[in-house]
Amino acid sequence: MQTQVSCPRCQTPFVAEVHQMIDVGVNPSLKRLLLSGQLNVVQCPSCSTVFPVLTPLVYHDPENQMFMVHVPMELNIPTADRERLIGRMVQQAMTSLPESAPKGYLLQPETILTLQTFMERVLETEGITKEMIERQRAQVELVNTLATADRDVVDYLLKERAKEIDETFFSILQSVIEEANQTGQEERAIKLINLRVRLFQETEVGRQLEKRQVALTAFQKEAQKAGALTPEIYLKHLVKNAADEEILDTVIAMGQQALSYEFFSLLTEEIEKKQQLGGDTAAQPLMKLREKLLAVYDELQQQSQQIMVKAGETLNAILTADDYVAEIRNRLDEIDDAFMYVLSANIGEFEKGGQQQQADALKQIYQTILALMEEQAPAEVRFVNQLVRTRDPEARRQLLDENPAMVQPELVQVLTAVRGEAEGAGQQALID
Repeated sequence: MQTQVSCPRCQTPFVAEVHQMIDVGVNPSLKRLLLSGQLNVVQCPSCSTVFPVLTPLVYHDPENQMFMVHVPMELNIPTADRERLIGRMVQQAMTSLPESAPKGYLLQPETILTLQTFMERVLETEGITKEMIERQRAQVELVNTLATADRDVVDYLLKERAKEIDETFFSILQSVIEEANQTGQEERAIKLINLRVRLFQETEVGRQLEKRQVALTAFQKEAQKAGALTPEIYLKHLVKNAADEEILDTVIAMGQQALSYEFFSLLTEEIEKKQQLGGDTAAQPLMKLREKLLAVYDELQQQSQQIMVKAGETLNAILTADDYVAEIRNRLDEIDDAFMYVLSANIGEFEKGGQQQQADALKQIYQTILALMEEQAPAEVRFVNQLVRTRDPEARRQLLDENPAMVQPELVQVLTAVRGEAEGAGQQALID
């Protein structure tokens, strides 16, 4: 829903999109936003401050028959108003379900007092238990303690809490190192980097991670040096790491875009060479690799087909809607590269067939999508788009002079990112 909020920094009032009802059966993307910490996080159009909006939350998961309510105590909502809100949400949830679906659980909503408990209950539906969350919290606490402890304490903790040092621990350690570097805590960062080097050497999981890191870095560097990931480079590193299942799976995932007819032809040639030298026994590892890669390729093809079908369904829903702008706004989370590809392909087909009226209608949808996406973009991105659209150098300079508050390091970061994407896509006109 649209609601007016005020920026906590500059007090500017503005209208923002705020969600109170998280209905997984209707809009699963809201659950993803909730778990990533992005739900109801807005940006001030005046000073660009990003902040969360405090609001009642209702979570409905029909598959797990879960209906929860969290009303922040800070809002001081009277009991009668809270009951009316819950009643309205119950009615909304009921109308979203098929007539044959169970509804009894909706009449007994679970009241959750804290947002932390609310999040834990949602995470449980993802298979993440409270014990797993507690373990990760303990690992975060351990990293922070190790960052400030002297050597004797570090030695003791590494022995006493050795079971907590797993891949998750190393991920947390990496995040803390990055945070220390970004906030200018050089001494803390150096101490943690030295700790990571020690753990790479002294723990089994560390040695395995270092081995994986070395293999993947070599793979990435060779692809970068060549300017692109070629079938030859991909095959070389797959064969090189075939004996280590974890590294192999990661290399497969990183380079799966290189799976093609040319790649499989190269792999078949290698298998035939092995067979000529030592028979099927010598070729068995590569034959097993080919079987695995064919399964990955088939799955990618199926996923691609499903994505295209879904994109076509979304486009059809927009075309048949009474208010296509409202429909686009409601489906912005479904609009991705696949959708834009399908939309552009349809425009091309209509133009090729001389059906200009239909092509123009789709072009209008295309422009509307770009406009709505720009509305939701951060202020720096909107300003960059304005600069890009302004072709005259003098007019562009005037824009910069009229918006001194926008000329900040963040703007340079956005411009650098846009230039990098344009270079990668070969869009010379945009670069110029």
